[in-house]
Amino acid sequence: MHAKPAERLVLDPITPWHVNWREESCALERAFGRERDQSAVRLEWFWPGEVFQALIVSNSLDGIRDEIPIKLIFIPGENERVLKYSKLGQLSDGRSTLLVPSVSLRILPEDFSPGDPLPAVAVEFEKKALQIEVESKARSLVFNTGALDKPFTAIRDCLRGLVKTWGLDPDVQESLKSPVEPENFPGSWVTPRDFPKEALANRASATVAFRVLVDETGAPTDCATQRAFSAYDFEEIACRLVMERARFVPAKNASGQPVASYYTNRVRWTPPPGRGR
Repeated sequence: MHAKPAERLVLDPITPWHVNWREESCALERAFGRERDQSAVRLEWFWPGEVFQALIVSNSLDGIRDEIPIKLIFIPGENERVLKYSKLGQLSDGRSTLLVPSVSLRILPEDFSPGDPLPAVAVEFEKKALQIEVESKARSLVFNTGALDKPFTAIRDCLRGLVKTWGLDPDVQESLKSPVEPENFPGSWVTPRDFPKEALANRASATVAFRVLVDETGAPTDCATQRAFSAYDFEEIACRLVMERARFVPAKNASGQPVASYYTNRVRWTPPPGRGR
């Protein structure tokens, strides 16, 4: 058992969940706290699946700034996660932010080992996730979200529409016999030698998730990224290099025929030790 934080602040919602359909994403947004001092939670998906990006905006994050480790908890005692790649920041209005690029409600069994088949994310987990808690040693910030099964169902409908905007049939994509697979090693697409010079000099870092459309021959035809919330060109460079260097085996539909589909992955830009100013 770990020690509980000295301070625990609980925020109730002041708006319902809102589904925001953008050009390249679907997001759930909700405000918490008080009208004059609002906090916000944004859960954003850039493609179908269980993994989403979480952005938390709150002045109450000030008490946990720069404190590592930070935990994100959806179901207490079942899916506590130490945030290795989270990023603390600030909006232009001065409110503090916590960005978590990759989140899932999946609960792994205690005896899970790398390489084991991953369990599905059951709707029961979505019903059980009644809170989002950001926990550090000094402070715990709790958002009373209510059950997430209905908001997540709305997101799945939004994502089907998003797939259509890519020129793909969501029914075909949901019934693929095999997905797009890399033909060459993904680690060779973006390497440390590609690190932006200005970002390296300033010890900047970012995690960039990307989505590549791949035609029935295995050729990449388009690349899009999620926002990296960085002043540097991490997103543009990642997509350009993936389009230049990546090779793919095309997806196959339920009948085993090659079809157009998409491939997703992430690039973590981390400066090597001992470099920069």
